[in-house]
Amino acid sequence: MKKLFLFSALFFTTIYSNVLGQDIIVTKDAKRIEAQVNEVNVNTIKYKHFNNLDGPVYILSKAQ
Repeated sequence: MKKLFLFSALFFTTIYSNVLGQDIIVTKDAKRIEAQVNEVNVNTIKYKHFNNLDGPVYILSKAQ
């Protein structure tokens, strides 16, 4: 019984962490972008839209 409980807890914890694994980028004009951030450089942020993770990589200047 303990093994079943442990397996269930680990399984649901893994699923729950994947659902919450998104970033929100807030620009200076208060635009909110739900994204998966791939890379942060000195001047830019590379990300993919959270709704389309197989889509293109977008580049956002940190000055925005």
